[in-house]
Amino acid sequence: MSTRSTASTAASSLADIPPEKLKCTTELEDSYVVLFKDNVSPADKKQHITEIANKSAVYKTPKSGGKTYAGVERVFHGGHGYMGIFHKDVVDAIQTDIKVVKKIQKNEESESFLDYTPLTTKNWGLSMISLSPDKFQAQFNPQSRLQTFTDVGYNCIANQGEGVNIFVLDNGFKDDDFKKVANRAALDLGNNGDWSSHGTVVSSYAAGDSFGAAPKANLIFFNDDRTLNGKLYALDEITWRISEGHTGYNKPAVINCSWGMKSTDAGDIVNAELNKLIQVYDVVVVAAAGNYGGILGLTHGGPAGTNNRVIAVGAVDIDGKVWENSEHGSHVDIYAPGVNMPVKMANGSYTKVDGTSIAAPIVTGVVACILSDHEAKIRNLTEANRLHPSEVRDRLQQWARVSQYNDPEGLEKVKILCNYDSAH
Repeated sequence: MSTRSTASTAASSLADIPPEKLKCTTELEDSYVVLFKDNVSPADKKQHITEIANKSAVYKTPKSGGKTYAGVERVFHGGHGYMGIFHKDVVDAIQTDIKVVKKIQKNEESESFLDYTPLTTKNWGLSMISLSPDKFQAQFNPQSRLQTFTDVGYNCIANQGEGVNIFVLDNGFKDDDFKKVANRAALDLGNNGDWSSHGTVVSSYAAGDSFGAAPKANLIFFNDDRTLNGKLYALDEITWRISEGHTGYNKPAVINCSWGMKSTDAGDIVNAELNKLIQVYDVVVVAAAGNYGGILGLTHGGPAGTNNRVIAVGAVDIDGKVWENSEHGSHVDIYAPGVNMPVKMANGSYTKVDGTSIAAPIVTGVVACILSDHEAKIRNLTEANRLHPSEVRDRLQQWARVSQYNDPEGLEKVKILCNYDSAH
């Protein structure tokens, strides 16, 4: 178990957290992330950044109406790198400073994992993960399934995620589904989305009033503009705020990643930032496996499948069968409902969504409930320390129900998320 202190000076709500706009660039062309070597002194880093800023200055106001290049836009709080938009001559200068620079990575878009289709339906997913062992087996019988789900509803763990922070890195957010508990949602006010935007859907399944697996958890949304730079900006902010003890940030936390990087180079950089949060601050990270229908670890740059500290989530249908487009294989830690899942639209109608992007936040919500329940035990002195992320993964797998189906390759048992501990 972790020995991290659980002393709290946080406010009772997220009202004191400023809804700051992330000023990461949305431009991909000529946009880069630069990482320093580990043994570089602060003085050498500062000198390098100053030189690059000076070289970039001439391109901020080019002659004859040419393209402008912003230069250095952001230096990471930890001092391990920076990002910006650079002219090719400046890029050459960065690349040749091999004494200081470990890597320069071109910015890229991330990929999200949702498919939308109009449909009016009920949310069967939260009922499925609430089934006791006997009812879980009964649900494989189509004649008893609907009655079983009607009887069960959603059996949410007692504290419902209260006192836990869920960080969502995504694009587009509307907070209408976070009203029952006041001041529990903080968000980037720029580029807000609508009911059907990816970020809203993901956030609602993690902690929303309608379909949320953790309906009392705090939801902190970072608009990452679906780029590498945006995600690194958000992760740097989260790490800094936790390390500095910002109000509301010293709670147990879980990060939801319903996306994947296209390249392994970009994935490696994201994984390095996530690992700091996992290893130093006990933050649990949950990531969608992806919608390519292949073996996880071979199809995209992660974080799912390329970082064994991240909980990788695949999607199953109502029969407990792996969705045809879900990644699968030994790198998937847990499966969750992710097919024919309803999303409420602004006009009151529903849209069906399929994807591991939905399965992941359901797991994220259950993780928040587990952390909340454990935190209550710490307050009651029946537990001493916070759960380590590896312990959370173990608990999810111990509680899981085994499907009647193997994965598409026929090699791996399919473990389906369950928030019902059969020992209770």
